[in-house]
Amino acid sequence: MRNWKPDTIIARKLNDGFTYFGRLAEFPWVSFYKHRSKDSSAKIEEIVKSPILFTITAHKSLLKDWKPIGTAAPDPRIEVPQRQAIWEGPDECRIVELDDQDRPATPEECRDLEPAGVWEPGHVADRLQDTFAGRPNPWLEDLKSGF
Repeated sequence: MRNWKPDTIIARKLNDGFTYFGRLAEFPWVSFYKHRSKDSSAKIEEIVKSPILFTITAHKSLLKDWKPIGTAAPDPRIEVPQRQAIWEGPDECRIVELDDQDRPATPEECRDLEPAGVWEPGHVADRLQDTFAGRPNPWLEDLKSGF
């Protein structure tokens, strides 16, 4: 995608009044930091020191809502997940490898993997706010339950 440049730091102020931050990887992957600020002029050096909350595949429309605020040097912590889980029910799942290979798996194998799915900008915003508020995110729970 033309405007999607890896190592670009992106930001968006959400409904709770905080600005949240992410980092683009290879399209369509993006990582989000455990960092938020009431001050929209947060320094990139501080943002990128923060832990990574999660890395997901994002819908191409993400950059309509999230604005680039700069770039950062490559970070070895930013990795495209090699495996994701597809939940077909509460006790049934498959593991999807980055090379599109998939296999049946046990719930224990899938439990700590990011669920496969393409996240819309609004769902990303909800997940970030829910994560910081310490509450379950309905979109993530749906992906983990197999709908």
